[in-house]
Amino acid sequence: TTLFRAVIAPKYDNAELFNRGIARIGQLNPHPGNYSERSLIGFINSKGEEIFSPAFTSVSNVEIMGGRVTAGSLSFLRWVSCGDGTAGVINIRTGGWVIKLEKEKRIIFYDRHHFVVDDEWLYAGDKKLKMPDWLKIEWVYFSPHFIRVQKESGASGIYSWEGEQVIPVDYLDFEIDTASKRIIASRLKGGTTLGNLKRIVGSDKRDGNDIVVDLFDYKGNKIASYNSRYQGVLAGDGTGAFQVGEQSIYFNLKDGKIL
Repeated sequence: TTLFRAVIAPKYDNAELFNRGIARIGQLNPHPGNYSERSLIGFINSKGEEIFSPAFTSVSNVEIMGGRVTAGSLSFLRWVSCGDGTAGVINIRTGGWVIKLEKEKRIIFYDRHHFVVDDEWLYAGDKKLKMPDWLKIEWVYFSPHFIRVQKESGASGIYSWEGEQVIPVDYLDFEIDTASKRIIASRLKGGTTLGNLKRIVGSDKRDGNDIVVDLFDYKGNKIASYNSRYQGVLAGDGTGAFQVGEQSIYFNLKDGKIL
């Protein structure tokens, strides 16, 4: 006869296998709001100690953006929601909340210490930045510590992680060169608006210079400006390029001089 000894005494209605010393457990929810909330979810360690008691109606992996990290490097983070409507992200290794919100919102992680909430709030280490209501966060740049923001018309701009505007919200796109600390910003002549874009696209004749390419330093000082047929690009070896007609024009990123 084989005898079995309970390492962890029966207590929960369901339990998953341990993974790196942590197991997901569940108990029946006495007051489910719907079928998907029939079980309350929690986590225990290999000693049977509760890291989080069963309280979550939904648990999933966090959303990751930017390609800086893999899902494995954030494997101890979980997005959770509770029956009272609160939600956020927990760390199942430490047993603490990374962020707790009064209601469910989209949270996108760029790495362990940088994430964006509802395209409005940037959490960067110990910093917490709220963008103006008329702007949403498109992207987070790490090396230059910039945020790319966008307004409803589709025009984009750049802010610093301190919330200061670096480049006005009037551009189509940006090319950032970290070596020279320069930004190539492209906008529509006359302003980057949806109406202006439709006017240019619908025009029978283009003068070939509907785009303005501006060269900025990291402080937002404009160094040079060019009329171009297409958006400006980085060309390598400390140079940028724009196009007039069928000809590519190259310029020095440091001083903006045409080469």
